[in-house]
Amino acid sequence: MEKLFLFGTGKIAKKYTQVLKQLPVEIEGYVDNNKSKWGTRFFDKKICSPDALGQALNPYILIACAAREEIVKQLEEMGLAEQVVSFCQILKCYNQILMDTAMAGFDQQVNTTPKASADGCIVIDNFYGNWGGAEDWCHVVASAFIEQGNKVFVIENKRQPYVERLDKNIIHIDTEEKNNYQIYQELVQMLMHIKPFILFNVWNSELLWAAATIKYTYPEEVFIISSVLNDDSYGEWQAWEEMTDKYVCISSKIQRNLMERCGIKREKVCHISPFIEKIRVVNRRYSTEETEPVKIGYPCRLEKEQKRADLIPWLLADLESRKVHYVLNIAGDGSCEKEIEEYIEKNCLHQKVKLHGKLTKTELTDFLDCQDIYLNFSEYEGTSLTMLEAMASGCVPVVTNVSGVDDFIESGINGLIADVGDLEKIAEYIASLDQDRNMLAEYGHKCMNIVHEKCRLDKYIANIQKELKSLQKVEGI
Repeated sequence: MEKLFLFGTGKIAKKYTQVLKQLPVEIEGYVDNNKSKWGTRFFDKKICSPDALGQALNPYILIACAAREEIVKQLEEMGLAEQVVSFCQILKCYNQILMDTAMAGFDQQVNTTPKASADGCIVIDNFYGNWGGAEDWCHVVASAFIEQGNKVFVIENKRQPYVERLDKNIIHIDTEEKNNYQIYQELVQMLMHIKPFILFNVWNSELLWAAATIKYTYPEEVFIISSVLNDDSYGEWQAWEEMTDKYVCISSKIQRNLMERCGIKREKVCHISPFIEKIRVVNRRYSTEETEPVKIGYPCRLEKEQKRADLIPWLLADLESRKVHYVLNIAGDGSCEKEIEEYIEKNCLHQKVKLHGKLTKTELTDFLDCQDIYLNFSEYEGTSLTMLEAMASGCVPVVTNVSGVDDFIESGINGLIADVGDLEKIAEYIASLDQDRNMLAEYGHKCMNIVHEKCRLDKYIANIQKELKSLQKVEGI
Protein backbone atom coordinates (compact mmCIF):
# COMPACT_ATOMS: atom_id res chain seq x y z
CA MET A 1 0.00 0.00 0.00
CA GLU A 2 1.96 2.98 -1.33
CA LYS A 3 1.52 6.64 -0.47
CA LEU A 4 -0.49 6.16 2.71
CA PHE A 5 -1.33 9.36 4.56
CA LEU A 6 -2.76 9.42 8.07
CA PHE A 7 -5.26 12.21 8.68
CA GLY A 8 -4.71 13.10 12.33
CA THR A 9 -1.76 13.40 14.68
CA GLY A 10 -3.17 12.48 18.08
CA LYS A 11 -3.59 9.34 20.16
CA ILE A 12 -5.41 7.38 17.45
CA ALA A 13 -2.73 8.18 14.87
CA LYS A 14 -0.06 7.07 17.35
CA LYS A 15 -1.80 3.74 17.93
CA TYR A 16 -2.27 3.08 14.22
CA THR A 17 1.32 4.02 13.41
CA GLN A 18 2.79 1.58 15.91
CA VAL A 19 0.94 -1.28 14.21
CA LEU A 20 1.59 -0.04 10.66
CA LYS A 21 5.34 -0.02 11.35
CA GLN A 22 5.18 -3.83 11.53
CA LEU A 23 3.87 -3.98 7.95
CA PRO A 24 5.33 -3.36 4.50
CA VAL A 25 3.44 -0.07 4.41
CA GLU A 26 5.15 3.21 3.62
CA ILE A 27 3.61 6.08 5.54
CA GLU A 28 4.03 8.99 3.15
CA GLY A 29 3.09 11.55 5.76
CA TYR A 30 0.54 12.96 8.20
CA VAL A 31 -2.01 15.69 7.63
CA ASP A 32 -3.88 17.76 10.16
CA ASN A 33 -6.38 20.62 10.12
CA ASN A 34 -4.50 22.32 12.96
CA LYS A 35 -2.32 24.94 11.24
CA SER A 36 0.01 25.20 14.23
CA LYS A 37 1.17 21.64 13.57
CA TRP A 38 2.08 22.17 9.92
CA GLY A 39 5.80 21.76 9.31
CA THR A 40 6.40 19.95 12.62
CA ARG A 41 7.08 16.22 12.73
CA PHE A 42 5.06 13.24 13.93
CA PHE A 43 7.15 10.11 14.36
CA ASP A 44 9.64 10.58 11.50
CA LYS A 45 7.36 12.38 9.05
CA LYS A 46 6.39 15.99 8.44
CA ILE A 47 2.86 17.11 9.28
CA CYS A 48 1.25 18.77 6.27
CA SER A 49 -1.83 20.74 5.35
CA PRO A 50 -4.71 18.68 3.88
CA ASP A 51 -3.84 20.38 0.57
CA ALA A 52 -0.92 17.95 0.33
CA LEU A 53 -3.40 15.16 -0.33
CA GLY A 54 -4.57 16.86 -3.51
CA GLN A 55 -0.98 17.13 -4.74
CA ALA A 56 -0.22 13.44 -4.25
CA LEU A 57 -0.97 10.92 -6.99
CA ASN A 58 -3.73 8.52 -5.91
CA PRO A 59 -2.92 8.59 -2.19
CA TYR A 60 -4.47 6.21 0.31
CA ILE A 61 -5.92 8.07 3.28
CA LEU A 62 -6.45 6.54 6.72
CA ILE A 63 -8.56 8.74 8.99
CA ALA A 64 -6.77 8.57 12.31
CA CYS A 65 -8.80 10.89 14.54
CA ALA A 66 -12.16 10.88 16.34
CA ALA A 67 -13.83 13.38 13.96
CA ARG A 68 -14.21 10.78 11.22
CA GLU A 69 -17.51 11.97 9.79
CA GLU A 70 -16.32 15.58 9.53
CA ILE A 71 -13.10 14.47 7.81
CA VAL A 72 -15.02 12.31 5.34
CA LYS A 73 -17.12 15.35 4.36
CA GLN A 74 -13.97 17.42 3.98
CA LEU A 75 -12.41 14.79 1.72
CA GLU A 76 -15.60 14.53 -0.33
CA GLU A 77 -15.37 18.27 -1.02
CA MET A 78 -11.76 17.74 -2.10
CA GLY A 79 -12.79 14.89 -4.43
CA LEU A 80 -10.79 12.38 -2.38
CA ALA A 81 -13.49 10.35 -0.65
CA GLU A 82 -12.71 7.30 -2.81
CA GLN A 83 -9.15 7.27 -1.49
CA VAL A 84 -10.17 6.63 2.13
CA VAL A 85 -9.25 3.26 3.59
CA SER A 86 -10.16 1.97 7.04
CA PHE A 87 -7.87 0.38 9.58
CA CYS A 88 -10.10 -2.68 9.28
CA GLN A 89 -9.27 -2.92 5.56
CA ILE A 90 -5.56 -2.65 6.30
CA LEU A 91 -5.82 -5.50 8.81
CA LYS A 92 -7.48 -7.60 6.12
CA CYS A 93 -4.94 -6.70 3.44
CA TYR A 94 -2.00 -7.70 5.63
CA ASN A 95 -3.73 -10.33 7.72
CA GLN A 96 -1.27 -13.15 7.18
CA ILE A 97 1.73 -10.98 8.00
CA LEU A 98 0.03 -9.72 11.15
CA MET A 99 -0.88 -13.24 12.27
CA ASP A 100 2.62 -14.53 11.65
CA THR A 101 4.35 -11.70 13.50
CA ALA A 102 1.84 -11.54 16.35
CA MET A 103 2.06 -15.30 16.95
CA ALA A 104 5.86 -15.45 16.76
CA GLY A 105 7.11 -17.51 19.70
CA PHE A 106 3.59 -18.28 20.91
CA ASP A 107 4.10 -22.07 21.10
CA GLN A 108 7.27 -21.64 23.16
CA GLN A 109 5.67 -19.37 25.74
CA VAL A 110 4.08 -20.50 28.95
CA ASN A 111 0.55 -19.23 28.50
CA THR A 112 -1.45 -18.79 31.70
CA THR A 113 -4.63 -17.59 29.99
CA PRO A 114 -7.65 -19.73 31.02
CA LYS A 115 -8.59 -22.12 28.23
CA ALA A 116 -12.09 -21.93 26.76
CA SER A 117 -14.19 -25.01 26.16
CA ALA A 118 -14.46 -26.49 22.68
CA ASP A 119 -17.92 -24.97 22.45
CA GLY A 120 -16.55 -21.46 22.75
CA CYS A 121 -17.02 -18.58 25.13
CA ILE A 122 -18.19 -15.01 25.48
CA VAL A 123 -15.53 -12.32 25.69
CA ILE A 124 -16.67 -8.97 27.10
CA ASP A 125 -14.64 -5.88 26.25
CA ASN A 126 -13.85 -3.64 29.20
CA PHE A 127 -10.31 -3.00 28.05
CA TYR A 128 -10.33 0.78 28.17
CA GLY A 129 -13.17 1.31 30.62
CA ASN A 130 -12.83 4.15 33.12
CA TRP A 131 -15.70 3.28 35.48
CA GLY A 132 -18.93 4.74 34.26
CA GLY A 133 -22.13 3.29 32.83
CA ALA A 134 -20.38 1.15 30.21
CA GLU A 135 -18.14 -0.45 32.83
CA ASP A 136 -21.10 -1.32 35.06
CA TRP A 137 -22.78 -2.82 31.98
CA CYS A 138 -19.76 -5.06 31.33
CA HIS A 139 -19.63 -6.51 34.83
CA VAL A 140 -23.36 -7.00 35.30
CA VAL A 141 -23.78 -8.66 31.89
CA ALA A 142 -20.78 -10.90 32.57
CA SER A 143 -22.26 -12.00 35.90
CA ALA A 144 -25.63 -12.72 34.30
CA PHE A 145 -24.09 -14.85 31.56
CA ILE A 146 -22.01 -16.76 34.12
CA GLU A 147 -25.13 -17.53 36.16
CA GLN A 148 -26.64 -19.07 33.03
CA GLY A 149 -23.70 -21.44 32.71
CA ASN A 150 -21.77 -19.67 29.96
CA LYS A 151 -18.00 -19.55 29.81
CA VAL A 152 -17.22 -15.83 30.12
CA PHE A 153 -14.05 -13.75 30.11
CA VAL A 154 -13.90 -10.00 30.79
CA ILE A 155 -10.82 -8.36 29.30
CA GLU A 156 -9.46 -5.45 31.33
CA ASN A 157 -6.16 -3.65 31.79
CA LYS A 158 -4.33 -3.96 35.09
CA ARG A 159 -4.98 -0.37 36.12
CA GLN A 160 -8.66 -1.09 36.72
CA PRO A 161 -10.01 -1.84 40.21
CA TYR A 162 -10.35 -5.41 41.45
CA VAL A 163 -13.83 -6.96 41.11
CA GLU A 164 -13.99 -9.88 43.52
CA ARG A 165 -17.09 -11.59 42.16
CA LEU A 166 -15.47 -11.88 38.71
CA ASP A 167 -12.00 -12.83 39.91
CA LYS A 168 -11.89 -16.10 37.94
CA ASN A 169 -13.38 -14.55 34.82
CA ILE A 170 -11.31 -11.38 34.37
CA ILE A 171 -8.19 -11.53 32.22
CA HIS A 172 -5.92 -8.59 33.03
CA ILE A 173 -3.61 -7.28 30.34
CA ASP A 174 -0.63 -5.30 31.55
CA THR A 175 -0.40 -2.19 29.33
CA GLU A 176 2.33 -0.43 31.29
CA GLU A 177 5.53 0.37 29.37
CA LYS A 178 4.24 -1.32 26.22
CA ASN A 179 3.54 0.27 22.86
CA ASN A 180 0.24 -0.31 21.10
CA TYR A 181 1.60 -3.02 18.85
CA GLN A 182 2.92 -5.01 21.81
CA ILE A 183 -0.49 -4.75 23.49
CA TYR A 184 -2.17 -5.86 20.26
CA GLN A 185 0.25 -8.80 19.90
CA GLU A 186 -0.45 -9.98 23.45
CA LEU A 187 -4.21 -9.80 22.82
CA VAL A 188 -3.91 -11.81 19.59
CA GLN A 189 -2.08 -14.55 21.48
CA MET A 190 -4.56 -14.49 24.35
CA LEU A 191 -7.60 -14.69 22.03
CA MET A 192 -6.02 -17.48 19.97
CA HIS A 193 -5.75 -19.47 23.17
CA ILE A 194 -9.46 -19.16 24.02
CA LYS A 195 -11.11 -19.29 20.58
CA PRO A 196 -13.81 -19.96 19.44
CA PHE A 197 -15.46 -16.92 20.98
CA ILE A 198 -18.00 -14.15 20.59
CA LEU A 199 -16.62 -10.72 21.42
CA PHE A 200 -18.96 -8.15 22.93
CA ASN A 201 -17.08 -5.10 21.73
CA VAL A 202 -17.47 -1.67 23.37
CA TRP A 203 -14.36 0.29 22.36
CA ASN A 204 -12.26 0.76 19.22
CA SER A 205 -9.13 -0.65 20.81
CA GLU A 206 -6.35 -3.18 20.34
CA LEU A 207 -8.80 -5.84 21.54
CA LEU A 208 -11.09 -5.22 18.56
CA TRP A 209 -8.08 -5.18 16.21
CA ALA A 210 -6.86 -8.50 17.61
CA ALA A 211 -10.29 -10.13 17.29
CA ALA A 212 -10.63 -8.85 13.70
CA THR A 213 -7.19 -10.23 12.79
CA ILE A 214 -8.14 -13.68 14.06
CA LYS A 215 -11.58 -13.48 12.45
CA TYR A 216 -10.05 -12.98 9.01
CA THR A 217 -8.10 -16.21 9.48
CA TYR A 218 -10.79 -18.19 11.34
CA PRO A 219 -14.11 -16.71 10.15
CA GLU A 220 -16.19 -19.55 11.60
CA GLU A 221 -14.69 -19.27 15.07
CA VAL A 222 -14.83 -15.56 15.85
CA PHE A 223 -17.94 -13.39 15.97
CA ILE A 224 -18.14 -9.76 16.94
CA ILE A 225 -21.14 -8.03 18.49
CA SER A 226 -20.63 -4.30 18.92
CA SER A 227 -22.53 -2.67 21.79
CA VAL A 228 -23.21 0.89 20.65
CA LEU A 229 -23.63 2.80 23.89
CA ASN A 230 -23.37 6.43 22.79
CA ASP A 231 -24.80 8.70 20.13
CA ASP A 232 -21.52 9.65 18.47
CA SER A 233 -18.59 8.16 16.54
CA TYR A 234 -20.87 6.63 13.91
CA GLY A 235 -18.02 6.75 11.43
CA GLU A 236 -15.97 4.41 13.59
CA TRP A 237 -18.75 1.86 13.81
CA GLN A 238 -19.29 2.08 10.05
CA ALA A 239 -15.58 1.57 9.39
CA TRP A 240 -15.72 -1.81 11.19
CA GLU A 241 -18.92 -3.08 9.56
CA GLU A 242 -17.14 -5.79 7.58
CA MET A 243 -15.97 -7.38 10.82
CA THR A 244 -19.16 -6.83 12.83
CA ASP A 245 -21.81 -9.55 12.91
CA LYS A 246 -24.32 -7.52 14.96
CA TYR A 247 -24.77 -4.03 16.35
CA VAL A 248 -26.70 -3.90 19.64
CA CYS A 249 -27.91 -0.32 20.13
CA ILE A 250 -28.82 1.20 23.47
CA SER A 251 -31.52 3.41 21.87
CA SER A 252 -33.84 3.36 18.87
CA LYS A 253 -32.29 6.64 17.69
CA ILE A 254 -28.85 5.03 17.47
CA GLN A 255 -30.37 2.10 15.59
CA ARG A 256 -31.96 4.47 13.06
CA ASN A 257 -28.75 6.47 12.65
CA LEU A 258 -26.66 3.38 11.96
CA MET A 259 -29.06 2.37 9.20
CA GLU A 260 -29.88 5.79 7.74
CA ARG A 261 -26.57 7.66 8.15
CA CYS A 262 -24.18 4.74 7.81
CA GLY A 263 -26.13 2.47 5.46
CA ILE A 264 -25.74 -0.58 7.71
CA LYS A 265 -28.19 -3.34 6.83
CA ARG A 266 -31.28 -3.64 9.00
CA GLU A 267 -30.62 -7.29 9.82
CA LYS A 268 -27.28 -6.40 11.40
CA VAL A 269 -28.75 -3.78 13.75
CA CYS A 270 -31.04 -4.21 16.75
CA HIS A 271 -32.19 -2.07 19.65
CA ILE A 272 -32.32 -3.57 23.14
CA SER A 273 -33.42 -1.32 25.98
CA PRO A 274 -30.81 -1.09 28.76
CA PHE A 275 -31.36 -2.53 32.18
CA ILE A 276 -31.34 -1.34 35.76
CA GLU A 277 -29.42 -3.81 37.89
CA LYS A 278 -31.89 -3.77 40.78
CA ILE A 279 -35.51 -2.84 40.16
CA ARG A 280 -36.92 -1.52 43.44
CA VAL A 281 -40.23 -0.33 44.85
CA VAL A 282 -39.99 3.20 46.18
CA ASN A 283 -42.55 4.50 48.67
CA ARG A 284 -41.87 8.18 48.47
CA ARG A 285 -43.40 11.54 49.00
CA TYR A 286 -43.17 14.56 46.75
CA SER A 287 -42.84 18.23 47.62
CA THR A 288 -46.53 18.89 47.12
CA GLU A 289 -46.82 21.79 49.57
CA GLU A 290 -46.08 25.22 48.12
CA THR A 291 -44.28 26.15 51.31
CA GLU A 292 -41.54 23.65 50.59
CA PRO A 293 -39.11 23.95 47.67
CA VAL A 294 -39.32 21.60 44.71
CA LYS A 295 -36.22 19.40 44.85
CA ILE A 296 -34.22 19.25 41.62
CA GLY A 297 -31.56 16.55 41.31
CA TYR A 298 -28.67 17.05 38.90
CA PRO A 299 -26.52 13.87 39.12
CA CYS A 300 -24.05 14.51 36.30
CA ARG A 301 -20.37 15.07 35.68
CA LEU A 302 -19.64 18.77 36.02
CA GLU A 303 -18.06 19.08 32.59
CA LYS A 304 -18.66 21.38 29.63
CA GLU A 305 -18.13 18.62 27.06
CA GLN A 306 -21.39 16.70 26.52
CA LYS A 307 -22.97 17.58 29.90
CA ARG A 308 -22.80 21.40 29.52
CA ALA A 309 -22.47 21.90 33.27
CA ASP A 310 -20.99 25.32 32.45
CA LEU A 311 -24.59 26.47 31.82
CA ILE A 312 -25.74 25.82 35.39
CA PRO A 313 -25.18 29.48 36.44
CA TRP A 314 -27.29 30.62 33.47
CA LEU A 315 -30.08 28.22 34.48
CA LEU A 316 -29.96 29.40 38.09
CA ALA A 317 -30.31 33.01 36.96
CA ASP A 318 -33.37 32.08 34.89
CA LEU A 319 -34.98 30.18 37.79
CA GLU A 320 -34.38 33.16 40.05
CA SER A 321 -35.94 35.56 37.55
CA ARG A 322 -39.03 33.32 37.38
CA LYS A 323 -39.18 33.23 41.21
CA VAL A 324 -39.19 29.43 41.26
CA HIS A 325 -39.27 27.93 44.77
CA TYR A 326 -36.54 25.31 44.39
CA VAL A 327 -33.49 23.57 45.79
CA LEU A 328 -30.94 22.33 43.26
CA ASN A 329 -28.99 19.31 44.53
CA ILE A 330 -25.87 18.65 42.46
CA ALA A 331 -24.21 15.22 42.68
CA GLY A 332 -20.98 15.10 40.73
CA ASP A 333 -17.63 16.72 40.27
CA GLY A 334 -15.57 18.05 37.39
CA SER A 335 -13.86 21.03 35.84
CA CYS A 336 -16.93 23.30 36.12
CA GLU A 337 -17.25 22.84 39.87
CA LYS A 338 -15.19 25.88 40.84
CA GLU A 339 -17.12 28.15 38.49
CA ILE A 340 -20.42 26.93 39.98
CA GLU A 341 -19.14 27.41 43.54
CA GLU A 342 -18.10 30.98 42.74
CA TYR A 343 -21.53 31.74 41.26
CA ILE A 344 -23.26 30.35 44.37
CA GLU A 345 -21.02 32.46 46.60
CA LYS A 346 -21.43 35.63 44.55
CA ASN A 347 -25.24 35.36 44.42
CA CYS A 348 -25.80 34.10 47.98
CA LEU A 349 -27.46 30.87 46.83
CA HIS A 350 -26.09 28.60 49.57
CA GLN A 351 -29.59 27.72 50.78
CA LYS A 352 -30.82 26.95 47.26
CA VAL A 353 -27.92 25.11 45.66
CA LYS A 354 -26.22 22.16 47.37
CA LEU A 355 -23.03 20.51 46.09
CA HIS A 356 -22.93 16.87 47.21
CA GLY A 357 -19.79 15.80 45.34
CA LYS A 358 -19.35 12.49 43.55
CA LEU A 359 -21.51 9.73 45.05
CA THR A 360 -21.17 5.96 45.22
CA LYS A 361 -23.86 3.84 43.54
CA THR A 362 -25.64 3.27 46.86
CA GLU A 363 -25.42 6.95 47.77
CA LEU A 364 -26.74 7.91 44.34
CA THR A 365 -29.81 5.69 44.77
CA ASP A 366 -30.58 7.32 48.12
CA PHE A 367 -29.99 10.75 46.57
CA LEU A 368 -32.42 10.10 43.70
CA ASP A 369 -35.10 8.74 46.04
CA CYS A 370 -35.23 12.19 47.66
CA GLN A 371 -35.57 14.32 44.49
CA ASP A 372 -38.75 15.51 42.78
CA ILE A 373 -37.12 16.28 39.43
CA TYR A 374 -34.27 14.70 37.49
CA LEU A 375 -32.45 17.34 35.44
CA ASN A 376 -30.20 16.69 32.45
CA PHE A 377 -29.44 19.10 29.60
CA SER A 378 -26.70 17.11 27.85
CA GLU A 379 -25.90 17.70 24.21
CA TYR A 380 -25.73 13.96 23.50
CA GLU A 381 -26.12 10.61 25.28
CA GLY A 382 -26.59 6.94 24.44
CA THR A 383 -29.37 6.23 26.84
CA SER A 384 -28.56 7.79 30.20
CA LEU A 385 -28.54 5.01 32.78
CA THR A 386 -28.71 7.65 35.51
CA MET A 387 -31.90 8.94 33.90
CA LEU A 388 -33.39 5.45 34.13
CA GLU A 389 -32.29 5.12 37.76
CA ALA A 390 -33.92 8.48 38.48
CA MET A 391 -37.15 7.42 36.79
CA ALA A 392 -37.08 4.19 38.81
CA SER A 393 -36.92 6.42 41.90
CA GLY A 394 -40.00 8.29 40.70
CA CYS A 395 -38.19 11.48 39.71
CA VAL A 396 -39.85 13.56 36.99
CA PRO A 397 -37.37 13.90 34.09
CA VAL A 398 -36.78 17.38 32.69
CA VAL A 399 -34.30 16.70 29.92
CA THR A 400 -33.03 17.61 26.48
CA ASN A 401 -34.05 15.53 23.50
CA VAL A 402 -30.96 13.34 23.26
CA SER A 403 -30.68 9.69 22.28
CA GLY A 404 -32.74 7.33 24.45
CA VAL A 405 -35.13 9.96 25.78
CA ASP A 406 -38.01 9.22 23.43
CA ASP A 407 -37.77 5.49 24.22
CA PHE A 408 -38.88 6.20 27.80
CA ILE A 409 -40.40 9.68 28.02
CA GLU A 410 -43.42 11.22 26.35
CA SER A 411 -43.32 14.95 26.92
CA GLY A 412 -46.32 16.15 28.88
CA ILE A 413 -47.23 12.59 29.89
CA ASN A 414 -44.46 11.33 32.15
CA GLY A 415 -41.82 14.02 31.81
CA LEU A 416 -40.83 17.18 29.94
CA ILE A 417 -38.45 17.33 26.95
CA ALA A 418 -36.73 20.40 25.52
CA ASP A 419 -34.63 20.77 22.39
CA VAL A 420 -30.88 20.43 22.89
CA GLY A 421 -29.50 23.81 23.97
CA ASP A 422 -32.89 25.28 24.94
CA LEU A 423 -32.25 26.04 28.61
CA GLU A 424 -34.98 28.66 28.61
CA LYS A 425 -37.50 25.89 27.95
CA ILE A 426 -35.86 23.77 30.68
CA ALA A 427 -36.36 26.63 33.16
CA GLU A 428 -39.94 27.10 31.96
CA TYR A 429 -40.67 23.40 32.55
CA ILE A 430 -39.24 23.50 36.07
CA ALA A 431 -41.33 26.59 36.80
CA SER A 432 -44.47 24.78 35.58
CA LEU A 433 -43.79 21.86 37.93
CA ASP A 434 -43.29 24.33 40.76
CA GLN A 435 -46.67 25.89 39.98
CA ASP A 436 -48.52 22.56 39.65
CA ARG A 437 -47.08 20.21 42.28
CA ASN A 438 -49.68 17.50 41.53
CA MET A 439 -47.81 16.78 38.29
CA LEU A 440 -44.85 15.50 40.29
CA ALA A 441 -46.61 12.42 41.65
CA GLU A 442 -48.58 11.86 38.43
CA TYR A 443 -45.52 11.87 36.19
CA GLY A 444 -43.27 10.21 38.75
CA HIS A 445 -45.43 7.12 39.21
CA LYS A 446 -45.75 6.71 35.44
CA CYS A 447 -41.94 6.82 35.19
CA MET A 448 -41.56 4.07 37.78
CA ASN A 449 -44.01 1.84 35.91
CA ILE A 450 -42.30 2.34 32.53
CA VAL A 451 -38.82 1.56 33.85
CA HIS A 452 -40.05 -1.47 35.80
CA GLU A 453 -41.59 -2.81 32.60
CA LYS A 454 -38.75 -2.09 30.16
CA CYS A 455 -35.52 -2.25 32.16
CA ARG A 456 -35.38 -5.63 33.90
CA LEU A 457 -32.02 -7.37 33.71
CA ASP A 458 -33.59 -10.77 32.94
CA LYS A 459 -35.41 -9.22 29.98
CA TYR A 460 -32.20 -7.65 28.70
CA ILE A 461 -30.24 -10.90 28.94
CA ALA A 462 -33.05 -12.83 27.24
CA ASN A 463 -32.95 -10.38 24.34
CA ILE A 464 -29.17 -10.68 24.10
CA GLN A 465 -29.47 -14.47 24.11
CA LYS A 466 -31.99 -14.21 21.30
CA GLU A 467 -29.50 -12.25 19.21
CA LEU A 468 -26.75 -14.77 19.98
CA LYS A 469 -28.94 -17.62 18.81
CA SER A 470 -29.81 -15.74 15.64
CA LEU A 471 -26.14 -15.80 14.64
CA GLN A 472 -26.18 -19.63 14.78
CA LYS A 473 -22.44 -19.70 14.40
CA VAL A 474 -20.87 -20.66 17.71
CA GLU A 475 -22.46 -23.74 19.21
CA GLY A 476 -22.94 -24.05 22.93
CA ILE A 477 -23.45 -20.34 23.65
